[in-house]
Amino acid sequence: MDIEINGKGYTLNFGMAFIRKMDDRHFVDKNGVQFGVGVTIAAVQLQDMNPTILQDIVECGLHDIKKDKPSSADIEAAIIGMVEEKGLEKTCNDFLGTLEKQPLLADKLKNFKKEAKKAQAQESA
Repeated sequence: MDIEINGKGYTLNFGMAFIRKMDDRHFVDKNGVQFGVGVTIAAVQLQDMNPTILQDIVECGLHDIKKDKPSSADIEAAIIGMVEEKGLEKTCNDFLGTLEKQPLLADKLKNFKKEAKKAQAQESA
């Protein structure tokens, strides 16, 4: 996924390091043992249209940028620009759609959606 920040183009990398970075930010602690849930949290918050997750996804997706890495403020401004241009729902759906196509994430997100639909059906019954 490509994103423009401060007039410069960047490609977000959604590989193994991205997953690790997201897990570092989003985890659960069970009896002193931490389990990363970054991708799951991202999926939930994107479906809920929570704009704060967009910043986490972009910052973690830029993990491999060493030189001229954009600041958090620049990333936030770029996200606000995207939302102003396309709307929050479309922006979140674009990010989720991109994540769902990534080889290391596709099966997990497909399963997550399936389980979420089951849970919704049970709540409705």
